[in-house]
Formats: sequence, C-alpha cells, structure tokens
Amino acid sequence: MRIVLDSQVHRADREVLKDYHPGALLAGPIAQAGAGSTRIVVNLFDGGPRSMLSMTIGRAGKPIPLVRTERRDPFVDEVYARNMDTKKPWVNSGLSTHVWQATLPADLPAGTHRVTVAGTDEHGRPHTGWMVLEVTA
Repeated sequence: MRIVLDSQVHRADREVLKDYHPGALLAGPIAQAGAGSTRIVVNLFDGGPRSMLSMTIGRAGKPIPLVRTERRDPFVDEVYARNMDTKKPWVNSGLSTHVWQATLPADLPAGTHRVTVAGTDEHGRPHTGWMVLEVTA
C-alpha cells in the first residue's frame, strides 16, 4: 500500500510544484489549521470491493474507517505533473478503484504523529502500513 496526503496546499498544479521538492507534497508537514481539510489517501494495490481499511493516529488513537473511493492517486498525479516534458502526451493518470481515504481530525495537535493503516484485502489477508505526519502550529 502507498499512504499519502491530499490537501489543497498539496496539489500537483504547476504553480505549487515549482516551490516544492519531489515527494514533499505527499507527506507534509501540514499546518494545524489545515488538518481538518487534509485527507489520508491509501492506494491498496489490487484491493477490491470487499477490502477494508482503517487508520489509527498515535498509539492510543481510535481506529478511523477509510472509505473506498474511485479517484486518481495523488502520487501518480504528482509524478506525471513533475515529468510533463518527458512523458508521452497520451499517458495520463486515471481513476483508480483501489483507493481509500479519510479526513484527518480537525483537532489534531501540533507535533509528530504516527499514522497506521491496517486492514484486510479481498482474500482476508492482512495489510499494514505507516507514515509519519508532522503537524505545525
């Protein structure tokens, strides 16, 4: 699985990309005021309709269910946007059926947080992934 952030300030638009280094748009840091409008987006490779995922923030956090959503993967969007000059014009990111997402809690305090994503795939096999999220005041 791949875990990334999706926020208005983490877009793959050319105006945003010129000010950031590759990968910075997908992992943070994010401002505390923007936490409630930031999504954790998970691409569970080969996941399907019966796959289930949830995320936990910190060690004692309650599991937050992730919702399967047909959308483009922000990671793929960023890769294509950064390589416009070298990619073929007919290569574009498309909608994915194996993406899950949930919005971060609006009251997430400033600091460093471990986000754990866990669940099962179509065949009952467990999957777990982590990311470190920095929230700034």
